[in-house]
Amino acid sequence: MISSVGDRGTLYWKRESSVGATEEEATNEVGPAWVIEADGTERKISDGGWITRLEAERLAAVGEYTLQAEP
Repeated sequence: MISSVGDRGTLYWKRESSVGATEEEATNEVGPAWVIEADGTERKISDGGWITRLEAERLAAVGEYTLQAEP
């Protein structure tokens, strides 16, 4: 069976900084991320430490997760 993106679960990322950020700073937005696996198991990314949105996008792609990130 071929799995498709999203079969594994969803990676969530929440922006916690960048109010009034410049465009350059916006690419470095940071916040917490977590995964909710397809079976409902929830786990923190990076032990709850903040990561950039770009890192969340990368992890979602590598792990074949659907990404739900704040715009």
